[in-house]
Parts: sequence; C-alpha cells; structure tokens
Amino acid sequence: LIGASRGGWLATTIAINSPNRIKTLILLSPAQTLTAIKPQGKIFYNIFFSLFPKRAWLRSALKTLTSNVDKLKQAYIDQYYIGVKHEKINRSILQMTPYSDDELRSLKMPVMVLVGDQDIMNDKSSLERANQLIPNVQTGMIKDAGHFLSFDQPELIDKKMLVFLKK
Repeated sequence: LIGASRGGWLATTIAINSPNRIKTLILLSPAQTLTAIKPQGKIFYNIFFSLFPKRAWLRSALKTLTSNVDKLKQAYIDQYYIGVKHEKINRSILQMTPYSDDELRSLKMPVMVLVGDQDIMNDKSSLERANQLIPNVQTGMIKDAGHFLSFDQPELIDKKMLVFLKK
C-alpha cells in the first residue's frame, strides 16, 4: 500500500487496523502521521489558499509544496486547483493526528518513509520517530524535494520504491 500526504495518513490507518492485509507500506511525506505539522508561514498560506482558493494565488501555493513548480505539468496544476476549489473541509481532516508510539510499533510489515528536504509537513524529526518506533522501517530524506516528492524527484522516488518492493 502506498500513500502520499493525506494518503499516507490513511494508508497508515489501514495498516494499523488491518495489518494482515498489508504486505508492505510506503509513505511519501505522510501528513500528520509521524509528527504534528509545525505552524509556520507556508502552512498558514496553504490553509488560507485552501479556504479561499484563487487562481491568481495558485502558483504561490504550489511553490510551498514543491521544490520546482515549473516541473509540474499543467494538467496536474489544473487538477490541483479544481480539487482544492471544490473540496469540502470535513471532520476526517480535522481528526488527523500523529499516531501513538504503540500504533507505530504495531506496524510489523516492511515500511518505507520518504520525505523531502524542503517539505513543509515533515522534517528530520519525522524520520527519527519512524526509525525509533517502526520495527521494520527504511527511511530517507530526498534532496531537492518538497512535499510533492513524486513530482520533484520522480525517477529517484520510483527507483527507491521498486528496490524496496523487490526485497
């Protein structure tokens, strides 16, 4: 099971609640999974953009999530904007909190956690917590990558995931 951002939090929920159904877990910059998102200007800007999405502010919002907004394909940019514009903030987002030590220790399957060195939601402390608590974990900090790891370093991320899955 592979999850990125909020998908990483959801994938972790599934793995904790149905461990026998998940053979391998890959988390790409999982939001609110290992550590709480630290309040900072870029996070506040993204929250503001999510609440009041304007096409004119889109590029600035994306710059907080990727190391090179110019790498993003226009189709993705358009889809991202449409998704943000039409998403309704629901209770599940507000209930996303980092998992407890015991919950993370319960992940017995092989787990890979990757975060970008410019990620606004995860940092070194996320990887440290994963290394301390998840029994069979492999972690990595991806250079020149923001929260959108698979867009910032697609070839590297694909290679790392394939190597991990072949083990």
